[in-house]
Amino acid sequence: TILTDTTSANEGLIAEMSSQTQALSDYFSLPKILITLLIIALTYIFLRLVSGLLTVWGERTIRHRVTIKGFIPVVRIVVWIGAISFMIVAIFRPPMASVLALSASIGVAVGFAAQDLLKNIFGGIIIIIDKPFQIGDKIQIGSHYGEFTGIGLMSTRLVTPSDNLVSVPNA
Repeated sequence: TILTDTTSANEGLIAEMSSQTQALSDYFSLPKILITLLIIALTYIFLRLVSGLLTVWGERTIRHRVTIKGFIPVVRIVVWIGAISFMIVAIFRPPMASVLALSASIGVAVGFAAQDLLKNIFGGIIIIIDKPFQIGDKIQIGSHYGEFTGIGLMSTRLVTPSDNLVSVPNA
């Protein structure tokens, strides 16, 4: 009886693995992979074209050059996120529960990664509103001592007695 129980358990395990392999091959078939590679190539070509056009436009408009050139990385990120989302949803079509779980995991990871960034931004806003010191004041922040020269959202800038510029995070 032990031998028949073990054999039936093994057959059940093999059948389950076979169904999982079949389900996995439904997601990653050769046509889906080829379409995905085509979309990646077209997205790359599109971004090269758009980046080139934005660069030329930025060079021709002196007034908005920095803004236009600073907009190029944002366009790249948005287009790549859109292309990857399209490939996942339209081509591979995973179950909605998997998509939601992955989205939640990405949201948590980005939240933890942006924690220091948000601390610096809120610290900068508080310093800007409270104005505990003014340009020209001699201050010490941690181990850094120097003349306060400016405040940004991310950092406070000091010029040390040895004439070095130090940026101290606002957090």
